Parts: sequence; C-alpha cells; structure tokens
Amino acid sequence: MARSSRIEVQQWEPNSENRRVLRAHEDAFTRTVYAKKDFEMNQDFKEFCLTYFETHHGAHAMPTGRLDHILEEDALTHIVSYENGDTLAGYVFLAADKDMTHVWFYFYAPEFAKSSFGMWFLLNEASVAKKEGKKHFYIGTAYGDKSRYKTNFSNLEFWDGKKWLQDKNNREVKSRIHNDHLDLIDGTDEFKADKNNYFDL
Repeated sequence: MARSSRIEVQQWEPNSENRRVLRAHEDAFTRTVYAKKDFEMNQDFKEFCLTYFETHHGAHAMPTGRLDHILEEDALTHIVSYENGDTLAGYVFLAADKDMTHVWFYFYAPEFAKSSFGMWFLLNEASVAKKEGKKHFYIGTAYGDKSRYKTNFSNLEFWDGKKWLQDKNNREVKSRIHNDHLDLIDGTDEFKADKNNYFDL
C-alpha cells in the first residue's frame, strides 16, 4: 500500500534529460543477468551492497539482517551485475516476470556517486524492459526529496493506496514528495511492525 511508482514502458520515450544521462555511460558497461538461484552471494558481494547503503543512506538503513531478508525473499528473481572490464560498477536487484520489471534495489561503487549513476541504472533497465516487451516498469517508492529524481520519468504513475494516478508533468506526485516531511514519522511502517528482523534493534 506504499506510494509505488511505475511507467507504462511501451509508451515511454526518454526525454531530453533522460537521453543526456543515458549518453553519459553509453556502451561503458557489460550487463549480466543472473537468476537469483544461480548467483553466488558471497561475502564480498554483501559487503559491496552494505557499504553502498551506509555511504548513501546512513549506517542503519541496511543492516545485515535486512539485506539477508531481501536476498531470501521469493520476490527477488534476478540480480544484474554491471562491469567495466574487470571493474565492478554495481548491482541491480530485480523482481521480474513476463509482464513487468521492478527495480527493487541498486548498489554502485563510490567512484560513480556524482555521475547520476542511480538514474542511469533505472533508465537503462527501463530500456531493457521495453526491448523485452514488458508492460510496466516499476521504479520503487516515491517518498521525500531523495526520491524526486524518479520524477524525471515522463508520465510517471503512482499508487495512492487505492488506484494508480498520473498527471501532466508529474505535478501531483512532485507535490506529495515535497510535502512528505510534514507527514512522515521516524519509525517502521505499521504494516512492517512484525518484521523485526529487518533491523538490528
């Protein structure tokens, strides 16, 4: 029931800002997709993911217990790696089927922090989903100013708790994101209250 966001990917065309970001890393990386069951979740992989979250979202945003829980979830279907030669650039966690792709989480190396790399991940995965004939591309939740970059997708739809909404230039979702600091509380969502294993309390 959270404020998820998505696009109808077959109707989506990158706007001028999208194209600028896509060009910034065009043909720079090898994209390899693994079914979750075939991916080696070793300690180096986990440390990469945990370090990314600590650097970008704070020390308590992704404790080890929460990452392990995500990796065990049936919703996670694929792990995508991006590499430049022998250099690991990052990972994307997908929940995907024949009709949709959902970028659940992504993680990238520190040297890409100031290059719109998170947005590039989303745009590149959206482009792949379109080529694969998917109907929807889900971009995760849209709360607070840190998620404002997601509104760079034209014609973004968002879930209001009852239905999917869309308006011209994403004005409604931008307004809600801007005012989130007035409504959000510092704590676990009520519907996650029994998920104590998410956090090292």
